[in-house]
Amino acid sequence: MVVNPIDFNFRDFGWFDILNQWLCLGAIYLQFILMKKEKVLETLVVLALAPLVFYVLFHTEWLIYLSMGFLITPLISMKIALAIAKIWHTFSNYLGLVMNHALLFICFYLFLVPLSFFQRLFGANQILKKEKSNSYFQKRNHVFTKEDIKNPW
Repeated sequence: MVVNPIDFNFRDFGWFDILNQWLCLGAIYLQFILMKKEKVLETLVVLALAPLVFYVLFHTEWLIYLSMGFLITPLISMKIALAIAKIWHTFSNYLGLVMNHALLFICFYLFLVPLSFFQRLFGANQILKKEKSNSYFQKRNHVFTKEDIKNPW
């Protein structure tokens, strides 16, 4: 859930409008403000599951203790659990911003650039750019009949 504070203006107080636009340059993520107890518990269970998966792969004992720490934290203090969940959600938001551009970069340079290079190298001249002429328009001296209009494809 996202709120865009730039669209919200106070017309009564001119100085506050300038201050509001100066302080609120982007979206406010309401998931931190409206985060429920179930969402915090769900986040910590997922964070506890990740070390268990790595324990199966690497067989290091401290991963079990880390997983137990994530599971015991909401039982000890809900404020600490909320802080861990907020940190994780903030990290995941920034990770999503970075990975979006990284995946597009990888897709472009690993797939599209070589594909276009091979198309240009081995492919046919699809738009007739290589022909040296004054116009790309092709003259077609054709008299249209009734059959051309009945079956255009």
